[in-house]
Amino acid sequence: MKAKAVYDILEEYFKPDQCTDVVKNGIQYDNAEEIEKVYTATFAAGSVINEILKRREEDILLFTHHPLPQRKAPDYKSGEISRSLLMKMKGNKVSLFSYHIPLDRNGEYSPGNNLAKAMGMIPYEEFYFQDNVFMGVLCNSSFTTAYEVKKRLEKLIGHRAKLYSYGEAFLDGGRIAVMAGGASDPDIYEYLAGKGVNTFVTGVTNPQKAEWVSKIHERAKQYEINLIGGTHCSTEKFACIAMTDFFKKMGLKAEFIDEESDLYDL
Repeated sequence: MKAKAVYDILEEYFKPDQCTDVVKNGIQYDNAEEIEKVYTATFAAGSVINEILKRREEDILLFTHHPLPQRKAPDYKSGEISRSLLMKMKGNKVSLFSYHIPLDRNGEYSPGNNLAKAMGMIPYEEFYFQDNVFMGVLCNSSFTTAYEVKKRLEKLIGHRAKLYSYGEAFLDGGRIAVMAGGASDPDIYEYLAGKGVNTFVTGVTNPQKAEWVSKIHERAKQYEINLIGGTHCSTEKFACIAMTDFFKKMGLKAEFIDEESDLYDL
């Protein structure tokens, strides 16, 4: 399939022009005129790119949620794709395409909806408006306690999660808020309390990781909202898993490549 045709279909569906963002959306590195197969990943990680290169395939599109690798300890500055990897991608005709906020927007392929779906929950209302889109969802569930939610999340993502017990252990009517990745707006906790939601599943919850995280803990305590963190990468990856179906509907082969999550997020 012509690469431009793939990009046009993505743009028509996700409408990036309707969003605002801090990163470049769309084609990052255009190295192939034809696309034979698509790999999806949460970040443009070196491990993901190396896995693709190891397979010695050509005319490949790597579709990611984030156009760069995860931020790494100790300083957590913005990551970069090495020049050597970029040169190898060009030589092997591996292109990189990324949608950040356009993918975050609630919908069939969004991180919030797909995390909720994977956990067996049913979204009934949107919340968390940022960059001109809604990203979070309020969900109904069969869970009765925050401990059950944490246990289910851990089974799903394959590593430990973190529960900060700031509210009642028992869920009010099984209602849960979900915002994959991270939620920096401290005002949402008053909103959630008003909606009868006392448990919030998200990605980054470690108050030592960034100043904004410590602020959300203050509000979560104030409004007695339990916080459950599953890491940035692990909570968002279900959108990229779902995106394989998007590309398969085009008639393309598609495969998700996982990567190691940063447990310091917890």
